[in-house]
Amino acid sequence: MPLADVAKAISDLEAQVAAGSRQAYSFRDAILTAVHRQPHRALNWDRLDELFGTSHAKLFLDAWDEVPRELRDRLHSGLCDWIGQPGKPYVLLSSRVVGYPGAPWRLAERTEQEREMELLPFDADQQQAFVRAYFVSDAAPVLRNVRQKDARLS
Repeated sequence: MPLADVAKAISDLEAQVAAGSRQAYSFRDAILTAVHRQPHRALNWDRLDELFGTSHAKLFLDAWDEVPRELRDRLHSGLCDWIGQPGKPYVLLSSRVVGYPGAPWRLAERTEQEREMELLPFDADQQQAFVRAYFVSDAAPVLRNVRQKDARLS
């Protein structure tokens, strides 16, 4: 889920609190609000709500660098407070290097469970291998497109 959606949910929930239409909100409320706004057709919302407060769920948060600057501090604070609580879902946070301030919570000393990794771009052979694996039934048009773009960049 894009982190900008979570930041927008935080901003909307804060506005509801300020307007008096809501007493308070939690970071969990912000995540669930953002998820509910996504166009999912076959999602079991009751099951999602049940799993969300457990370590059985996986939460993939994308594009920290795309969160508007004025919302980053509130999002960072909410993530730090929420991640530190026991029984929370496994979280994978992604961001482009540009605009990434570092992990929003303290990472353990390079354990298997908690660590930062930088993904490097694929070279031409890796791009072709990925396209063949991902587009098993019809990789040829995609590979032609990748080769054309590579030729223009060279």
